[in-house]
Amino acid sequence: MTSAFFIAKSIARQLRLLQSTVTRIESHERATQGAADSWLGARLAPDMLSLGVQIQIAANLALRTVYPLANRSTPAFGAFGNTAAGAQAHIAHALALVEALNELDFASTPARIAAQAGDEAIDLSTDEFIHQFALPNFHFHCAMVHAIGRQLGVTLGKRDFDGLHSYDNSDTHSPIQMR
Repeated sequence: MTSAFFIAKSIARQLRLLQSTVTRIESHERATQGAADSWLGARLAPDMLSLGVQIQIAANLALRTVYPLANRSTPAFGAFGNTAAGAQAHIAHALALVEALNELDFASTPARIAAQAGDEAIDLSTDEFIHQFALPNFHFHCAMVHAIGRQLGVTLGKRDFDGLHSYDNSDTHSPIQMR
């Protein structure tokens, strides 16, 4: 398995975890608030992007990461609307496009990748693109969805974010032990 293909598989896995998190946030909000899709406007701070936008950016970054690694143009992100159904459709769209690629698609990963970082045009080596731009940004926006869900009162833990961690429900773990 090439490293670029492994990154694509890891991003697909994180998108599935993001789908689950969004489903849990939506279920919680419908049960506690009854408001249709107002939860998509929630923010950690007034100057931060909303939950709905964090979801869109995470889905788009999945494509902006994987397709350049496969030496392909990034496909259209699509327009899904700022609704719960739209958020889920956006993630599903990105996931389907990422999973459509196979290991052979990554046989000619480019040496450099040009991208847009906010208003800044960047041109990085593939390793720099992966480790300094693409993965940190993708995981940042996934983490913001998780954090906003927590702020809304949804019971989400580290396992919901990475699919791996498991802790008992006691309060006996010190922050040092909970790595």
